[in-house]
Amino acid sequence: MAQFQLGSISTGTLRTEDLLPAFADTLEDRGSTYESSPHMWDSIRKYRSLIDQNTLDMINLTSECVLAKLINETLFDALNELCPPFVYFGTHKGDGADFGFWVDWDRLNEARQNIGMASESDEEILKEDNVIVQVSDHGNVTVMDMERNVLWSVV
Repeated sequence: MAQFQLGSISTGTLRTEDLLPAFADTLEDRGSTYESSPHMWDSIRKYRSLIDQNTLDMINLTSECVLAKLINETLFDALNELCPPFVYFGTHKGDGADFGFWVDWDRLNEARQNIGMASESDEEILKEDNVIVQVSDHGNVTVMDMERNVLWSVV
């Protein structure tokens, strides 16, 4: 199991024609485990063909609204479903045009405060989330599944 890659996937733009391919590419690259909605994949293929035909510059307002809805609803939901525990897809707290996968520190800290069982080391077992959290004395955080596979980490 590969470690989940945190960070930006699109920066410096809020243009639909820039966000759609970045989001769709990320879903295709990371989404092999995301198999639910066939409708969502049909939508991605449909709008991917628009991108491939370089017709986004010529779309009308109605199409722009449809594309914006696809990005803001369907793709955001699908990308969030790819996230491991305590990670979300969205904008960076300090930059509304920096889209990516970020640690939800508030949720992680809340879960750590409510732990039911801790081990003797620097690890905490979060039973509700089915993960082990390791926090070093330097503040490095590693989140693992119960088989000790690293899901994500930050230094």
